[in-house]
Amino acid sequence: MLPAILNRENRVQLFKYCLVSVGGYAFIMFMMYLLVDLIHVRAGTAFFVTYLVAYASEYYLNLKLLFLRKHSWIKVLKFCIHIAVFIGIGSAVFSIFLRMHVHYLVATICTAAVLLPARFVAHKFIVFR
Repeated sequence: MLPAILNRENRVQLFKYCLVSVGGYAFIMFMMYLLVDLIHVRAGTAFFVTYLVAYASEYYLNLKLLFLRKHSWIKVLKFCIHIAVFIGIGSAVFSIFLRMHVHYLVATICTAAVLLPARFVAHKFIVFR
């Protein structure tokens, strides 16, 4: 018997979360390229702004399409705290990659990959509970 975290429902949710995340990360990559290479915004500033927009969009997608929950101001508050925490963590991880002279787009992908499992768990068990 599988532990509750690995049951079919959770695996399906994780798979859907990954699909939603891939779309979000495609948006992030596009915005990073647009802001850094075309508009010449500093990579750190572009990262912060891009993730802020991506997280805001993510609230609705996860609320209505993935976790099938009703909107509440408590969820919004928890999501805002989630955003603040993960923007801080993401910015720190991204900065570490940049200091290691990793290209900003590769650093963006690596940061997303590092944070994906923690973000899913936070969404499922804290934000959209």
